[in-house]
Formats: sequence, C-alpha cells, structure tokens
Amino acid sequence: MSAAASLGNGAWTASADAPAGPASVAPASVVENLEQPNRRGMGTIRFIHTSDLQLGARPYYFPDEAYARYAQARIDAISRINGLAADHEAAFVVAAGDVFESNQVEPRTVSRACTAWSASPVPWILLPGNHDHMDAASVFTSATFTSQRPDCVQVLADSTPVSIPGVPGVEVVGAPWSSKQMLHDSVAWVVKDLAPMQGGVRVFLAHGPTDLTAPQASGKTEMIHVRAAEAALAERRFDYLALGDRHSLTRVGNSGAVWYSGSPVSTDFRDPDPNHALLVALASGEPLQVKPLSVGDWVFLEEARELQSDEDVLRLGDWLDSLDDAPRRIVRLRLRGELHISARARLDTVLARAAQRLAVLDLADQPGALVVLPGNLEQQELGLSGYARATWEELAEAARAGDAEAQDALSLAFRLAGQGG
Repeated sequence: MSAAASLGNGAWTASADAPAGPASVAPASVVENLEQPNRRGMGTIRFIHTSDLQLGARPYYFPDEAYARYAQARIDAISRINGLAADHEAAFVVAAGDVFESNQVEPRTVSRACTAWSASPVPWILLPGNHDHMDAASVFTSATFTSQRPDCVQVLADSTPVSIPGVPGVEVVGAPWSSKQMLHDSVAWVVKDLAPMQGGVRVFLAHGPTDLTAPQASGKTEMIHVRAAEAALAERRFDYLALGDRHSLTRVGNSGAVWYSGSPVSTDFRDPDPNHALLVALASGEPLQVKPLSVGDWVFLEEARELQSDEDVLRLGDWLDSLDDAPRRIVRLRLRGELHISARARLDTVLARAAQRLAVLDLADQPGALVVLPGNLEQQELGLSGYARATWEELAEAARAGDAEAQDALSLAFRLAGQGG
C-alpha cells in the first residue's frame, strides 16, 4: 500500500503507522485487511469513533424550514451510525464530546436522541465535552435524559476506566469536562494515574484542541500535547486516543493511533472533511486499523465572486443551478465588484431563484463590496417622468455617493418594472 493519501476516489490508503507529514496532521488513512483477524489469532475488536454530534445546534442564519431538516439529520446520524455498527460488526460506539450543543437543549431533542439510541445494536459510550459539560445543570443529569436513557448508553461522568458489557478485554476511559473551561491537558491529567495495560485493549476519550492541530491557540489551558500522549501510547497506558472538538476528520501525530473523527454531520464552512465516523480495529499487541465511514450528506460551501458585468451574473447563476442535492447545501456568497442597475436586478433574480432551491443561501456582510452604478440608460428604459423621475434621480445621486439602501431601492424598482429578469 502507498503511504500517500488519495482523496480523489474516496478510498484513502496508507499505513496506520506511517508518518503524518511535516505538520504531523493528515487526512484519514486506512490499512488493508481491516476485516481480517490479527496474526496471533486473537479476535479483533472493532468499534466506531464519533464526536461532535452537536445535537440541537442551530446556525443563526438558518431559516425555520431548513433548520427543522438539519436538526433531524443530526438525530438521524445516530441511526446511521447504529447501522454502520451492525454492518461492520463493531462492538460499541464511542462519542468523544459535544454530543449535545449545550446543556440547555430542548427536552424534545434529548428525547429524540434517546429514541434513536434505543435502536442501537451495540453500546454507546458518551463523553461530556465543553458544550455539554458535566456540571450541576448537565443535560446528562436532566430529567428527560435520565428517564429516557436506554440501557445501551453509558456516560463517562469521571475518569474511572469502565468495561463494556458483552465486550471482554476492553476498557474505556475518558477525560470529561466539568465546566466550560478545562484548566489542564486532560489527557496528561488522567494518564498519570493509569497503569500500563498487561492484556486486552484500552480506548481513551478526550475532547479539545491539540498543539499540532491548533498551534495558534497555544495559550489555551486545555491544550492536549500530542508528544506526551504518544509517549503514553508507547507505554500502553492506552491503545487509541479518540478525540473530539475538531469537526473535520483528522489524523494527528505519527503513531496512527490519535484521531479526530470529525462531526458526522457538517457544521460549518471551515470544516474541510466532515460527515464521517471512524471504524477502528484493535487487538492487544497488534497495529491498529482505521477506516473512515460516510455518515452525513449536508455540505457547507463558500464561494467568492467578482461581478463586473451581466456575463459574470449569468456565470454565477449557472454555478448555483449546477449544485446537486440542493436541499442539503448551505451556500455563503462573498460578492464584490461594480454592477449597473440592470445587472444588479438580474443578480437579485438569480439569488432569489437559488434561495428557493438551496437549504440556505447566505450573503456575507461586506459593506461596500458590491457597488451599484446608476446610469441614464436604465432611467430611459423605464420611461420615467414627473415625480417618479425626480425620485429616481434623487436615489441615483445617493447611490453614486455610496448609499447602499439607495442602491438596493434602484435595483428593486428596476426589477419590479419588469426589466431585471
């Protein structure tokens, strides 16, 4: 197998113990024979690693209709992972923090999640993160959660290693957040009290940034130091570090045993590789194996365009029309340039059509980036006279001076007159 990762065919292949590159951060990698037993004849333990489901999250720019579908997609991710666990004979699922968007999510969201979990064929182990931290008001101690939590769901309320019913030889240990801020490297804090494993396997769940993936946040107290974590791996204090907080699928460090699963449903324009969970295969003393699994299908797209003519507007419209699966596409446009009123009116028509197709069409707030240039030609096309002409000329003068409201008013007037289609 080549150690180079390939994103083009959707099947990334690389040695799990290959270096992750100069930055020590790499996209997903997989080793061959994931479904085969290890060389010692011991049974391989397979499990699914997910995180950052952010149940109940609502981006501020989502309209009600799109939000209802998006919220359901996040609940459906639980069901999708249940199915993947069955398909790949995974023994359990770990969720490395931020299962819920906050401790104040609606009871209905908690109830729907519990319903989805109740259909799981395997146990789910949940780690409280910074969004759903384990304090006195935790969602995990709410009446809704405690009364409806199915038996297959276990919450790591502290750092005591736990066994998984029906899965012998496996321990799970976590570093749950107890407040909105972690005051130390959670992995280092817990690992110092963990004895090396003498047999079986141990999975460690943690949530937060690492010094390799977020070097710009080096002053954060919760920073996880990867070199120290990999030293603990080498000592067999744990065999796999399941991370949450980063919403994009990412391998961290050089061991091949430290990963962010990313969010199973995309959450933001900044996430380069969301919509996955990870299938992990572990056996005592054997190289681990990792495989990304597709979960979500919502996509955030950000597009920047320079608009100077009718042709530019038409090209933007063609691109928007070409987007497939439009009801699950969230598009943010960053538009710059100068357009005459007629072209701006056509742009408004293009955007209105796209907004009807897409889940969300968001225009980035960039004051003064897109300027409308009023001219005499549009006034002549409209055939204005009297008070209407005087009003147009007054608005045109304000528009030339950079008044955005006047520019919008001229564009709307032109479009309503039937000239902007």
